Amino acid sequence: MDIGIVVDSASNFTPEELEQYDLGWVPLHIVYPDGHSIPDTPDHLLDLYDDIATGKLTTSQPSPDSIKTALLQKLEKYPKVIFFTLSSALSGTYHTAKMVASEIGEDRVKVIDTRQMATGIDVHVMAVRNCLISGACSFEKVEEYAKSLWGKAQIMFLLETLEHLEKSGRISRVQSIIGSMLRVMPIFYVDEEGYVNAIEKVRGSIKKGLRVLEKIFDSRKMRKDVQPRVIVGRPKHKELMDFAHYLADKFDGVIRYVRPTTAVHTGIWGVGMSWVDE
Repeated sequence: MDIGIVVDSASNFTPEELEQYDLGWVPLHIVYPDGHSIPDTPDHLLDLYDDIATGKLTTSQPSPDSIKTALLQKLEKYPKVIFFTLSSALSGTYHTAKMVASEIGEDRVKVIDTRQMATGIDVHVMAVRNCLISGACSFEKVEEYAKSLWGKAQIMFLLETLEHLEKSGRISRVQSIIGSMLRVMPIFYVDEEGYVNAIEKVRGSIKKGLRVLEKIFDSRKMRKDVQPRVIVGRPKHKELMDFAHYLADKFDGVIRYVRPTTAVHTGIWGVGMSWVDE
């Protein structure tokens, strides 16, 4: 394939996959309470979980210069490049990247708003990549095909606590307190507009929530050409890890730990899966 691909660090590709698929990487930044920040590089993962668990970190989008550098590096190898970003409803990365692409030339660079997060970005990228390799879509038509995946490239997940969503402004403090008091565990998904919403609210134990989540997965018809990705938080949580392995075996998926950029906003205690609907 003579088209290069670049992703941002809200995706969940591993260092091995970045090399396997020759993917470029644009890091978002992890911001600490004292104001200093670090780039979310591919090798950062479990080493930041303890810091993230404090609930005091935030994130910031990539700079125009970092986006431009990644695109130009990939253009040294490929005549055309596609940059896939975190949902524009959750970050300004897409709009910054569009500005950079217009400077380089949109005949050479396309920017795709995946309207997804975490492993939802991954399955979106893999579906588009498969389409390009097969010749079913072209560089000129890639945006049209990518938009057809909105609502089909899916991620659904359950969080054991709503604390991080409340701190990041995704839900209100009142909603968080009520949810904790009533032991309500929403099952979240990213809708076609790219926003995080609850598809169902489960009251009771974590085991009940996992059973409901599995029933939702069972009801979906998943494309076979894009491997599902099970996403899970801290490995020390045995119940969630056991369920993650169960899902991976049942749906022939691979397990990925939630990346720092995502974990800052969702927390490190959760489990879910990404796939593409037929």
